[in-house]
Amino acid sequence: MQRGHFSSMSFIYIYMLGALLGWPAFSQAVEVTGSNIMAGQWVDKDAKVSIELNNVTVTDDIRVFVGNADLTALFKRSGNELVFQPSIVDLPYGESSIKLYSIHDNEWSEVGAVQIRVRKVSGFDRFEITPQLNLTVKSQLGEGHSVDAGAPPRSTFNDLTGQGGINLDAARDDLSVQARANLIGSSYREEALRFAQKGVHAPKVDLSDYLISLNKGRGSLYIGHYQYQGSRYVMSNAANRGITASYQFTDRVSLTGTAQNSTAIVGFDDFLGLNKSNNTTYGISGGIELFERPGALKVEGYFSDASRRSDLGFNVGAITDAEKNRAMAVRVLTSTPESMFSLETEVAESTFTNPNDQALDQGFGVVAVNKTTDRAYFGRLMYNAYQGNMESGKPLSLSLSYEFERIDPLFKTIGSFPQADLERGMFSLTGTLGDLTLTASTEERRDNLENLATILTTKTQNSQVNASLALKNMLAPNNPEGVLAALLPSVNVNYSHIHQFAGNRPDLDPLSGFSLGHLPDQLTTAIGLSSNWNSEKWSLGYNYNQSRQDNRQLGRELADFINTLHGINAQIQMFDGLSINAGFSRNEGVDQEQAITTYTLHRNIGLNWILLDDWTVNGNIDLNRISDSQQNSTSQSLSGNAQISWQYRMPSFGGEYIPVQAYLRYDRQMNETVDNVFGFNSNVSDWKILAGISLSVF
Repeated sequence: MQRGHFSSMSFIYIYMLGALLGWPAFSQAVEVTGSNIMAGQWVDKDAKVSIELNNVTVTDDIRVFVGNADLTALFKRSGNELVFQPSIVDLPYGESSIKLYSIHDNEWSEVGAVQIRVRKVSGFDRFEITPQLNLTVKSQLGEGHSVDAGAPPRSTFNDLTGQGGINLDAARDDLSVQARANLIGSSYREEALRFAQKGVHAPKVDLSDYLISLNKGRGSLYIGHYQYQGSRYVMSNAANRGITASYQFTDRVSLTGTAQNSTAIVGFDDFLGLNKSNNTTYGISGGIELFERPGALKVEGYFSDASRRSDLGFNVGAITDAEKNRAMAVRVLTSTPESMFSLETEVAESTFTNPNDQALDQGFGVVAVNKTTDRAYFGRLMYNAYQGNMESGKPLSLSLSYEFERIDPLFKTIGSFPQADLERGMFSLTGTLGDLTLTASTEERRDNLENLATILTTKTQNSQVNASLALKNMLAPNNPEGVLAALLPSVNVNYSHIHQFAGNRPDLDPLSGFSLGHLPDQLTTAIGLSSNWNSEKWSLGYNYNQSRQDNRQLGRELADFINTLHGINAQIQMFDGLSINAGFSRNEGVDQEQAITTYTLHRNIGLNWILLDDWTVNGNIDLNRISDSQQNSTSQSLSGNAQISWQYRMPSFGGEYIPVQAYLRYDRQMNETVDNVFGFNSNVSDWKILAGISLSVF
């Protein structure tokens, strides 16, 4: 509807005429002029809401809707205000609109609206809890085995396993809380999470990991399994149970501190992971950007004070010694604008010892380990020569880098695992030219950095080149699904050249026990080629690899090996729902010193058939045969399986569905070995029928 425009004098004339004729006086329209709720503000469910109106009279019929609910009765007039004071009914949770309507002659007209955001009962703006529970019943219905195979621990069984957890996501203003916890359970105690540690006392349901994250403003607090961001040499792999706090003082200054268990632990016993003071790692790190431009020059510092008991972890099957370590590192990063040049350096120092451990020395006169202080150095310079696109729009890039590392012979830290007694330098290149990608590197490394005369120094020279080319994209870019594109493969070629040799002459010192024939000198080269063809209904792949080991060690000049592998694999979609795959490979290994060639033949075939929407059948057969040119021995193996599975969506509460999967599986293994030299023949076989059902409760 179009509206006319009148001058202010026109309204005056009309008003005077109406007064002479006895018309009622005009009243201006009611309108919303303000509210105590700011736009985007979150309020509690029982918050007071005040809405200011203009031109409202006692006789005006005003209706108030919050969302789709008419809450007019709960709003009280006070002068030109409408006030909502919750008593029986609270404001609805979430984001909604308070809309006001004026009724005149049974005609409704909207006079204004106020947007409102109401927190949940928990008091958070956002509060979501998501539980998870996956249950599986796995059964072995039967089995058979030959005498050589030996009987399994259980011929039949029915086990219940489960994985459960809970996730929490909540926020209010600048406070956010995230939490997760995961549990693993099994009715068969030998599969319990801590069976290796506690044996028959291991709980069948146990806590595997959890993390509670609290973030407010610039500060954060983490409780549980948190990945601490250490340096290359100080706490680089620290992700055990503990407490971590960080604070971002400014956009350029940050500080983080952590206290963690020094070993990987699970279960409810040590919930915080800090019950044992002699098995705790304390760390602190900080960083500062010295210039306003991010990345121009950043300095980071790291410090750790750690101790570790000789107790076995829940997944460690070894006897360990007690350890104590204090380490620190300084890391400097700098780059030019747009990162054409970038430099990273780190210097670390570590003091390490093995304190007396009564659990290991058992009162005997054990020789004490001397405390050592060692250092590690690392540097990397990168040059991004070009990053962009060609005129065709395809990528064009070139990057060069050089890195150097030196780690003292006895350098060791708790929480990081660098290779000690190492010095290396590596130059690498990465480039892209349209559909061609090229990477190349050459590295030299050595050990025995103390140059001890009685210890062998091993030097390694390692060069690698890898190139890949997508011929389909290069020669048929406009018709990727055409016949020509299907005939063009993606090709990958790689080459390696590795030379390992003695860098000193320990044989010259009679105390070393070395002779000239003990000094290694070996050159290994390898070349590989792979091609892959892909179409909508089929795929084909071919692989070729050859490696040559040239032994130049004195007295071992003939101990050379050549391995050549040809492999082919294919997959075809017969029709909707049925696909078949097959593979064939032949490896020939030549031992020139023994004048014998070993042949390895591998064949496999498999199918996957979706019978109906909910039923699937799949099966695989693998055949292997190993023989040699002198007919010393032969070995043949067969492994196969066939499975039928069923998927179902089980109705649940509230219109939800629970995914259910069930399967029935048959496995067969056979291995026959004939030894014509020593007569050690064997024939091992076994079979089993398995079944299972799993469901995701939520």
